[in-house]
Amino acid sequence: MAPFVVGAYPRRSTSSLDEIMASTSSVAWDVVATFSDVPSAQALAGLFRAEGVPVELVSDTSLLGEVRHCEVRVPSALAHRARWLMSQAQFTDAELSFLATGELDGTDNADR
Repeated sequence: MAPFVVGAYPRRSTSSLDEIMASTSSVAWDVVATFSDVPSAQALAGLFRAEGVPVELVSDTSLLGEVRHCEVRVPSALAHRARWLMSQAQFTDAELSFLATGELDGTDNADR
């Protein structure tokens, strides 16, 4: 029997995920969120990946520094799960920026 480790989470089965992703060319993707900046979309994508939901980001431009429309897409079969995950993790703009860049916004007040 494997030892119990405090704080460890049980490994999730990925068999259904493997079946879904077996042929990515035939997978239909649903847009579950749209952002005006890429770092926010990347933060949400990180949440999905951590929960075992495949994700792709689609942006309308490749120019650096330009405000970009960025869609977060997941396989249609997992769209309901992705929306549930979003409802459980409502991030503020500052939290999304921190998750995407690792930098704290200088305007946040620690006394709040």
